[in-house]
Amino acid sequence: MHVGYRVAYKMMRMAFFCLAATCLLATAHADDTLTLEQALSLGKQYNGTIVAAMRDLDAAKAKLVQSKSGFFPSLTLSYGYSDQRFDNYKVPSNDPLRTTFTRGTSGTLSADWTLLDTGERELGVKSATDGLESQQASTLQTLRSTLVDVYTRYVEALRSQELQKAAQAEVARADDVLKQAEAQAKVGDIAQKDVLQPRADALNAKVSLLAAQNGTTKSQASLKAGIGWDYAKDLPALAPLGQPTSGQELSDTQAIIRAGLQNRNDLKAERKFVDQLSISVRQAKLAYGPTLNAGYSYTRQGGSLADSGNGVFSVFVSYPLFDGFSRKSDIRIAEANLAAAKADLTQAEREAAAEIESLVRENELDRQRIEAANAALEAARTNFDKVYQAKQLGAEGADVVALSTAQSSLVTAETNAIQATYDYAIAQVRLRLATGLSVPGEPE
Repeated sequence: MHVGYRVAYKMMRMAFFCLAATCLLATAHADDTLTLEQALSLGKQYNGTIVAAMRDLDAAKAKLVQSKSGFFPSLTLSYGYSDQRFDNYKVPSNDPLRTTFTRGTSGTLSADWTLLDTGERELGVKSATDGLESQQASTLQTLRSTLVDVYTRYVEALRSQELQKAAQAEVARADDVLKQAEAQAKVGDIAQKDVLQPRADALNAKVSLLAAQNGTTKSQASLKAGIGWDYAKDLPALAPLGQPTSGQELSDTQAIIRAGLQNRNDLKAERKFVDQLSISVRQAKLAYGPTLNAGYSYTRQGGSLADSGNGVFSVFVSYPLFDGFSRKSDIRIAEANLAAAKADLTQAEREAAAEIESLVRENELDRQRIEAANAALEAARTNFDKVYQAKQLGAEGADVVALSTAQSSLVTAETNAIQATYDYAIAQVRLRLATGLSVPGEPE
């Protein structure tokens, strides 16, 4: 087993068993806010996918120990008591020899040790070692994928809250414009028909607010499921993420792809699985030819019923003459499974390369989107304020249509800025997962 895998496993186990204290800390602050760090801790504590992966890792470790047991002698100790009655019906019933009794104890110590074989035990250990390393990589990938899923659900819940706030602000602005229009129409400053557009804008804003509220409900329910939150209890307020970081250097896409293909734990797991199937082919070919098994066994019996010892050294050579092509078919099956696994690995590497390339480009574009969206939001706010003030002053050209257009542009700009910010936050973490880097919430 590689040292890196052992260290990673110990880190995961240590983190897993220390999560209870972290969870208590998170619960203590649950009435105020729920931070991203607390959400990730809750996800590690309660998400069943992580728990199942840890148990699979325990099973793989046990299989390796089991495979090594064939190199050691086996000892069996048994002890028993018997009470036997024997009736001889050919003897007259009044004869004291008609019935005899045998009572007593016996103890047996048996030892068996395989001294030599044709390589079956060694191949079994190699297969179990590859299986363990594959499971270690798979477990780490499961941990990271689950943390990224929790991170994404948290960000989506934050996004929904921000979109709802923007929708509420839109309703407030639209209602204010509508009230002004109705007041102006009442005193005759504008025609009654000029109230129709502000009224439509106000109604549309309320529809958008309802949709945003529905999105908030859905995203919060999804976050509850991801972190194991009680579905009957409301989530506390979510702490903001803060300003997006600059992210990793993305100047050389091909270098990032090569590093990602090397470091991704799901690909490491598949490569170890291919190695394991290669051993399966060797095991099938070994079983097809002559096999050797040499061993020694010793049995010692003692007690009132027996007192003896027996030692046997044995050598067996076997060769299958005909078995209906069963063993030959085993070789073909093993070779086909190996070829299929290699093809799956090749395709998985292609898909991973495409995913990394896409995410690199997505990160670059999202960073540009944030800059452009923030500039557009600032311009839209300035434009709306000026048109709003101009309409209040009765400036020429500052009519209802101009104000409605400015308001629509501001809503679009606010939505674009929110979407760009949270898309970039998710894209950054997804890129780290895709390239095999540590993710938020992962033990250091």
